[in-house]
Amino acid sequence: MRKHLFWVVLLTVLTGCVSDNTVSNQPVSTELSGVVSGTLDVGASPYEVTDTITVEANSTLRIPAGVRLKFAPETMLIVKGTLESSGAGGRPVLFQPTGAGWLGIKFVDSQSSTISFSIIEGVRLSQPDTLRNCAIEVIRSELELSNTVIQDNISAVGGGLYALQANVNIRNNLFRGNRSENFGAGLFCTSSEARIVNNTIFDNNCINFGGGLVLANQVLSSVQNNIFFENKATTGDPRIAVFSGSSDNFVRQFNFLPTGGADPLFFSFDDLHLRENSPAVDAGNPDLAFNDFDASRNDQGAYGGPGGNW
Repeated sequence: MRKHLFWVVLLTVLTGCVSDNTVSNQPVSTELSGVVSGTLDVGASPYEVTDTITVEANSTLRIPAGVRLKFAPETMLIVKGTLESSGAGGRPVLFQPTGAGWLGIKFVDSQSSTISFSIIEGVRLSQPDTLRNCAIEVIRSELELSNTVIQDNISAVGGGLYALQANVNIRNNLFRGNRSENFGAGLFCTSSEARIVNNTIFDNNCINFGGGLVLANQVLSSVQNNIFFENKATTGDPRIAVFSGSSDNFVRQFNFLPTGGADPLFFSFDDLHLRENSPAVDAGNPDLAFNDFDASRNDQGAYGGPGGNW
């Protein structure tokens, strides 16, 4: 009888332990709103952004690998200071909606910011207005964007990224499945200095002018080693379109700009790495500064160049 009682007690204790562990492993969200700065705690992720969050001038918000931010409808991240969103391979920083969409990331007169190894998706902007133009909006600001996926965003202007009087360095990113009513469903850069190198700009659709990339009144731009594929627009070149200003103000070379049914030969439309027999392999700028991480000649697209090993 005592043996039977012992096993009943032991089973009760073990059952209680399993139950406690199960409960403790459930993700508990942390609410976030208002003015933010410092470093977000990975252990407190996911963060539920219940109202617009703002990084004030002379402040820094650091978002480490593995953090997930879920934005309620009609909320956004406004950066007037500095943002450091630093994911890692296999552990990206996630910017996502909680429901039908959110309003994106807005850099306004901000200091130098970086977004790397992140995923930005699900932005929904139906009416153009101040800070309501695009998933990533860079106004009179500096931004380095790398190794990041910008996908499934819908806006009035420049679905993936909009730069106005800005300085942007855009390398090794995927712009895919973005939609825009006007001007560049992938990217729209106007009156800006833009370096757009080794990106894959795929399946973006604008119902007005320019599908992949639109440039207007550029100060100085370099567009090279990118893959433009299956982008669509009603008017203008669906790959790279110049809306206004001189095309002499930017370097455009060594991009994959298919005509006549040319195909970059991705592994699949879900995996945009290149097959070994892709015409985009070893087709980028031969300058050694653009070499792939394995020291071979630059492969066009997001997985080529020094930062393409992701």
